[in-house]
Parts: sequence; structure tokens; C-alpha cells
Amino acid sequence: LTHNLYFFHELIKLSPKSKDDRNFKRDYRLFRITKNEFSTITEIQKNSIQNEYQSLWQILKDAKEEKVKKIIIPNIMRYILEYYFGFVHRTDSLQNELTKLAKDEKNSDFRAFYRYINRGSHSDSVNITDMGDIDPDKYLKQLKNIFSATGDEKHYAKMMDEIDEEIATA
Repeated sequence: LTHNLYFFHELIKLSPKSKDDRNFKRDYRLFRITKNEFSTITEIQKNSIQNEYQSLWQILKDAKEEKVKKIIIPNIMRYILEYYFGFVHRTDSLQNELTKLAKDEKNSDFRAFYRYINRGSHSDSVNITDMGDIDPDKYLKQLKNIFSATGDEKHYAKMMDEIDEEIATA
């Protein structure tokens, strides 16, 4: 059991492989542990291993199915935005669209979402601890709006398994 993804990937790379290299030889198995009110252990295949960025999106997909605690959603969304727009060198574009969306008088849901993801930040000294009434779908819609506003809706759809790989790269 490890939280270090680099070590984990090295361990997997060095593990004995089957002839087709899709699975492990006997005595090797992988499990995904999802923690919520109760922990869930699910066996996964070797090709199901995700990198850190993919894992963040998986947490959002799990949130839709109520498999994870809602309190982690704001930071996960913020991490995704920072990670993606930092990687593609478009943080200015992200900030411009966030500002535009936050100023939209007709979209009070976005302003609430914007406060919500920023409140999850470590820089906010007032933390929300009771997220019982938060609807993840409501905030996922706003996250999707950000990706749409920046012209990256295909990326959002691909990461949330809403479209196939072929369509996302077309």
C-alpha cells in the first residue's frame, strides 16, 4: 500500500508479467480503495492504473456516484483547473474566464461555485465542514462551464467519460 505514485509505477513496471503483458503473473493483484463512510475495495486491472491527474478526475466521477466525501470536491476541482491550465500554459485564459463568469449577474450558481472552490483552498481560514446539502452535479456543471468557456469542453467530456477517445482527439 503506497501513496507515492512514482514508487507505485516503478513497482508495477518491475513486477512479473504474463505473456500478453496485460495482467500479472500469479500472486499479483491490484486493488483500488475508495474511502467514504465505509471503505470499498475493488480489484482493478493493470491497464486501469491512472496517473495523478487522471486520479483527480476519477474522484469527481466517484463524487457523482456518492462514493467519496463531498468535502474534498472543492480542492479536487481547484487542483484540476490549476493542473490542466498550468500544463497547457493558459492560466491567464482561465483567470479571464473565471472573472467573466463570476461577474455574470444571471449566473448566481457560478458565483456560489467560485466561492465554493476558493473556500476549499488552504488560503481561506474559514473552512466548511458540513457539506451535507452540496449537490456535486450542480458544481460539476459549473466546472464544465469553465472548460466550455475556455474552449476545452472536449477535454472535460473525455475526462468525465462523456465521449470516446476518438472524438476527443478529433
